[in-house]
Amino acid sequence: MSSATIRTGSGSSSTLAAFVVGVPAGVGFLWAIIAGPLHHPLAERYLHHPVEKVELVMFCAAMAALGAKLLSSFREKAALWATILPEWDGHAAPPKHAGELLNDHAAALKGWSGTWIGRRYLAVLDFVKSRGSANELDDHLRTLADNDTMSQEASYSLVRFITWAIPILGFLGTVLGITDAITGVTPEKLEKDMSSVTSGLSLAFDATALGLGLTMVLMFISFLVERAEQSVLERVDATVEAVLGHRFARAGAADHGPIVEAVEASSQRLYETADGLVRRQSDLWAQSLERIAIVGRDAAKEQHKQLVASLEQALNGTLVKHTQRLADTETQMITRQEKMLSTIAQLAEILQSTSQKHHQGLTEVSQRLAQQTAALVQLQQGGAELARLQEALAQNLNALAGAGAFEEAVQSLTAAIHLLTTRVVPGAPKKVA
Repeated sequence: MSSATIRTGSGSSSTLAAFVVGVPAGVGFLWAIIAGPLHHPLAERYLHHPVEKVELVMFCAAMAALGAKLLSSFREKAALWATILPEWDGHAAPPKHAGELLNDHAAALKGWSGTWIGRRYLAVLDFVKSRGSANELDDHLRTLADNDTMSQEASYSLVRFITWAIPILGFLGTVLGITDAITGVTPEKLEKDMSSVTSGLSLAFDATALGLGLTMVLMFISFLVERAEQSVLERVDATVEAVLGHRFARAGAADHGPIVEAVEASSQRLYETADGLVRRQSDLWAQSLERIAIVGRDAAKEQHKQLVASLEQALNGTLVKHTQRLADTETQMITRQEKMLSTIAQLAEILQSTSQKHHQGLTEVSQRLAQQTAALVQLQQGGAELARLQEALAQNLNALAGAGAFEEAVQSLTAAIHLLTTRVVPGAPKKVA
């Protein structure tokens, strides 16, 4: 079994998990939030745009890939605890002992061939068995360690791509949202319904907020998983070095000392070069992301300035129109108040003249009522006098009836009538009988 045949990595399993598990899980999670049991207005607000839905699906895919790598790291730890090969007793064995180890522990090696430690054991034993010598084993161990390190770095390519793509999608969703919000905006529309524009802008920035939030979570979890894998890989290097690094005897090591040193120096330079390339690539990725973020921020600032200028222009026009309308309304109100005041003054003059006339009429009526009252008083007095005269007349008539002097009675009656007339009607001439 060759090293090329047994070499596999966790990158393929994580990529498979991202597409087979992560994407369906993201779609199911979207359904649960939008129309399922996890429906919530706040979650629906941050997932109403198609770009935001794509961000969530990509986030779930990356989380599935990280979950697969985390499970793989657990299996790697279990492989480290397992007894695959016997420990080295401290004595150098001949190179043919490698074939015996392969045959005696074939089942264990095959069972753990999907782990770093299992693949490393198989590669080292196969190298010593095929070469029949352990002289170049140290270089081969470093090469295997470098290959596993680069494979481990490369296995995060999909996660890094998603981590880079999610904020870019957020910026794209914000740009599309702002474009949709300001499409067809006119001063008249701003004057009548400005809330529709502001609400559209607030929803437009939700895509960026969601993308940045998911990116922060994804970067943090990716950092934890990568650190866990790096610690496991360091333990694998130490374990392989302790179990197989010095297990086999080197033949003619003194004759090849300079060559070995030259190879070691070359390998060290190769390692440093590869490490520099990896670091440079990481720096390039970081610079690219930073430039993209700067371009996105500049574009957002420019769009914000244009939007503010448009809103300011529309608001200024609206304020001018409102000021003109208020001035016209004030002028109309002043004219109406002047007309009303003149009408009220005329009514006051009419009421004043009418009240004077009523006062004069009431004065005349009062005087007449006083005269009538005086006449009634005199009439009452005359009635009392008339009652006395009637009594006197009755007495006189009784006297006449008793004495038979009719003429005297007539004269007395005439005198009484004159007297009564004089008392009842003021100003009547007095006649003497």
